[in-house]
Amino acid sequence: MSLPLPSVRHYLSTLAETKALPRSELGTIPETHAEALQELRQTHWLAVISDISSPSVLFLHEFERAGVTDVFELLLFSSEHGYVKPASLLFQTALSVFQEERSKIVFAGDNFKRDIVGAKGGGLAEVRIKAQPDLIIKNLPELLTETRAKRGNDKNGHNT
Repeated sequence: MSLPLPSVRHYLSTLAETKALPRSELGTIPETHAEALQELRQTHWLAVISDISSPSVLFLHEFERAGVTDVFELLLFSSEHGYVKPASLLFQTALSVFQEERSKIVFAGDNFKRDIVGAKGGGLAEVRIKAQPDLIIKNLPELLTETRAKRGNDKNGHNT
């Protein structure tokens, strides 16, 4: 007779609680981000809508370590709802907590497909958080011009 194996969720929770899971698997909240959240909290209501497949306890430990757990009115993790962004259910759940006009709510995210499309689908204003790209172009032909210039090629692709 074999013993039942614990669920993966239980196993991951145990790893998180014993801190046996490497921090690199979860990411960390930089101090500068924690400070920004603390300041934003003074004038805004904040919430998290996060796509994760692991138990939220793994991420809550990092929120606690960074000292930002208490700055949020809502912590909503997709793993607890069975949906991922851009599913409207996640955005509707967050909206129900704030009970504000949609025009007064802004959603900030770093993933265009999941965050920005999801926010727009929910009728929210959105802000995309993105690192500065290496190159900004107006159109695709401009990309050819830039790559040719870097390679030292003329407009026909020949070395110059």
